[in-house]
Amino acid sequence: MTQSNRHFQLVLLSVLALFVLAACGELDAEADPRVEMGSSPEGQILFAADGDIHVWDGSTEQLTEYGDASSPVWSHNAQQYLFVRTGDAYSDLVIAGAGSGSAQRLTGNQPGFTPGTAEYLDQVAWALDPTWSPTGNGIAYVSDAGTDHNFIFHRTSATSDPWRVPCSQRQNENVERPDFSDDGTQIVFAQRMTGQGDLNRWMELRICDLNSGDQRTLIEGDHDDSAFFPRWSPDGEWIAFVRRVDGQSDIWVVPAEGGDPVQLTELGDVTAPEWSPDGDFIAFFDPDGGSFRAAVVEFSVNGNGEPQASSPETLFSEGSIDPASGMSWTE
Repeated sequence: MTQSNRHFQLVLLSVLALFVLAACGELDAEADPRVEMGSSPEGQILFAADGDIHVWDGSTEQLTEYGDASSPVWSHNAQQYLFVRTGDAYSDLVIAGAGSGSAQRLTGNQPGFTPGTAEYLDQVAWALDPTWSPTGNGIAYVSDAGTDHNFIFHRTSATSDPWRVPCSQRQNENVERPDFSDDGTQIVFAQRMTGQGDLNRWMELRICDLNSGDQRTLIEGDHDDSAFFPRWSPDGEWIAFVRRVDGQSDIWVVPAEGGDPVQLTELGDVTAPEWSPDGDFIAFFDPDGGSFRAAVVEFSVNGNGEPQASSPETLFSEGSIDPASGMSWTE
């Protein structure tokens, strides 16, 4: 057999092998929800670790030196960020310049009484889970100021007077983790629910329209099925969230208009999803030894309109990450 014939046979065998693999479905990336990541995530991610605010932009850097800071979130133009400082039975919102390092308290929840006294405890309040509208028109956060439960408060700007969002009080139970729609007119949040007996508790997802005051249920639950930590996609089409079913917590997505939720990860113990600014990735925290890592999947929608994700990859790791604080991603 000549060298040219041998070369022809090798090429023919390679082509036939490709046809066999395609017939078996191994080359159909859209058929596999865990496709390979096709591009690299970029931008800046705020997160909390060891009581201070940090930023990742390819490497990690500590931004504050408080020891009591958590829950950072970027402004719409990344010129400022909000975070929470926690004191003795209270917490406040703080706004800081992204470059200057200067910071200002936006709430004053520390009472002017001796800590631990009846007068002090009667006046304390919490400010938690801040979020900034993508349009720049306002912030939302959770607080029990003047109430018996944590409800959503809204400000038309970071420094304007707050007003309590009525549709977050419909269940007369605590709510968590508000997040704005892409046009700033709606807020998705996690609603605590209580069944028969105080130990029978779970979380559901609700959406509140800030203009009409209407509320609708996005994800229902029960004592074995909780949905929490919702995050609206930048294009307004999807909501990522954590779903805990039978003790396993993973990242799911659901159409913002309602529909069937789809599971994206199979790790069993994740939290704090966050979309990349372009909507191409979803990051989240995943246990990593004694701390947590920030992992990321590439998000896409296949030809049938079904959401899918790549296999998770590590974005960064840092000691003493506070996963309950979540993360905030900007360009």
